[in-house]
Formats: sequence, structure tokens, C-alpha cells
Amino acid sequence: MILDEIVDYLSCNGVSFEQNYSTSKLSFLEIGGPARLVAYPKSKYELCKLLNKLTHKAIKFIVIGNCSNVFFSSFGYDGVVISTRLLNEIHISGNSIEALCGALVTDCAVLSMSFGLSGLEFLCGIPGSVGGAVYMNSCAYDGKI
Repeated sequence: MILDEIVDYLSCNGVSFEQNYSTSKLSFLEIGGPARLVAYPKSKYELCKLLNKLTHKAIKFIVIGNCSNVFFSSFGYDGVVISTRLLNEIHISGNSIEALCGALVTDCAVLSMSFGLSGLEFLCGIPGSVGGAVYMNSCAYDGKI
């Protein structure tokens, strides 16, 4: 089976994963059935290599963040779920903030404020990740990504 190749690939490359994992444990609203495979890349490199491998093998996948607005089917997902939860680094340099896609937007806002930076206050209280905020064009309280 082709997913066995992906399991071997993940094992050989030190990428954390779980098989037949309930997506309800990933979802903010705790809804969903089992995913065939859930992978947790720890770096941009691991994420890019995994996406390349899945695309090359034509394996169905979905990339998720904090899943604050994602509903998984109770029938599950017959593919690979890639969770960006471990891609959560946030760095501040001068007046710039750089965050990986799995970082929570509230964490970015709080950290930026602690460094005297403004502009992300509107993100406080939004339960999503940076990747989701960019993808979904998050906005609240007259602020927007």
C-alpha cells in the first residue's frame, strides 16, 4: 500500500506521526473521525520534503493548523493530515516579527506587545494559527491580515 511507503519515509526521517488517529483530538471543537495518517513536521525543511513526497506519489493530504474553524467528517479522512502545531517558532528582530505557520496568532500579538510593537492587538483572542490567519485573511476589530 502506498501509505506504507509514507510511514516508512516518516520513520526513516524522524518525522512524528500517528496512524488511524482520531481527528477529533486535532479539532478545536473536538469533532471528527479517524485519519489514516497524521504527520507532525518539526521544521520548514521537513514540511517541504513531506509535501513534495506526497505530491509526487499523488497521495491526498490536507495541511492544518490549530483547527479552530475546521470540521472533520465523522467518517474520517482517508489521506494524510499534516499538522503544523510543531512549526510554532516566533522571532522578533527590531521592528519585525517572524512566525512560522503553526504559531498561534494570539502568541504573536502578546509577544509583539511585550517588545513594544503594536499592530497585532486585534489578533488577541483569535484561536487560530498564523498559517490559517494568512490563508483565511483573518480580521477582527478593524484589523486584518
